[in-house]
Amino acid sequence: MTNNIIDTNVLVVANGRSEQASLECEMHSINRLERIIATKDEIVLLDENREIMDEYQKHCHYSGQPGVGDMFFKFLYNHEYGTQKCRIINIKQSDGGEYVDFPQDSNLANFDRSDRKFVALSRACQCDAVIINSVDSDWLEFSDALRRNGIIIDNLCNQTGIAKSR
Repeated sequence: MTNNIIDTNVLVVANGRSEQASLECEMHSINRLERIIATKDEIVLLDENREIMDEYQKHCHYSGQPGVGDMFFKFLYNHEYGTQKCRIINIKQSDGGEYVDFPQDSNLANFDRSDRKFVALSRACQCDAVIINSVDSDWLEFSDALRRNGIIIDNLCNQTGIAKSR
């Protein structure tokens, strides 16, 4: 069973709306989302407070069109509760609004605040989870510190948005 956490940029790239992404990167993103939908052993982790779905909603359409990112968003919306494709995890926040499960590591002090929910979700699930990224450079920039803290990242594309050779 593969537990996936999908950064919003993957949906944006799959919709063809990223200036950073090459066509090859876009195709890798599309293929990865389609594989998650089609494969029985792939599930998506989402947070109980719906922060991730709310962020997806800012970039995708509930109609599931016109892009694959939209289709994936609609798929998650339809399967969010009561199915085998999604698992909902509670990510706790402190009174100061910080994620309790985000690593207390000085090397991550400047990590993008909007992406911290993905890291907190990865740790809160108490499972092997993979955060999937297409073009967000923070995942690459902080990869060593994230790895030291048990965070697994699947960077579909390199820093310039060109798909990695596979």
